[in-house]
Amino acid sequence: MNDIWNKRYDSKDFVYGKEANKFLTENLEMNPKSKILLPGEGEGRNALFAAKNKYYVHAFDQSEIAAGKAMHLANSEGVRYEYEVCSCEQFEALEIYYDVIALIFLHISRAQHSEFHRKIVKSLKSGGKIIAELFSKKQIGMNSGGPKNEDLLYSIEELKEDFKDFDFTYIEEKQVELTEGSFHNGKAWVIRFIAEKK
Repeated sequence: MNDIWNKRYDSKDFVYGKEANKFLTENLEMNPKSKILLPGEGEGRNALFAAKNKYYVHAFDQSEIAAGKAMHLANSEGVRYEYEVCSCEQFEALEIYYDVIALIFLHISRAQHSEFHRKIVKSLKSGGKIIAELFSKKQIGMNSGGPKNEDLLYSIEELKEDFKDFDFTYIEEKQVELTEGSFHNGKAWVIRFIAEKK
């Protein structure tokens, strides 16, 4: 899997752009010194946005090339964030630690994401929030990005089950126009949600 993502990121360009995900930027509250976790962060666009807004950022991705580009981006912008090279399975979460967890187009199988969600629930403080934009199962057949395997996509029912002890302040499955670099471009089916840990 590392080889697949290293190949994807092995470009002088930022394949998903340098601008942070729009849903995240619109919904991340400006609470300096809060701690945010960014799994599958890729080239660092969301980490950069959070760090510029004075968050303590912990990001990870399984691609060494993506991590290198993310750290170069941070240095070029004069910000700092912690970036770890590991998979969701390898990631060791500190319990009751983060104020926010952002799941932005994270691609892992149904069996894996249920286990990973249990892990991050433990790492989120009471009252902490999850902000997510993920590809819906309706994305199959679309050419605007995302996995071609339905097992790597999401449904509202699955997400509500995984986060059943959360208060969902917003959840919606909708078609949007993506403009995130060369690999997220065009009309796409996504699920967006904001949920607070009780």
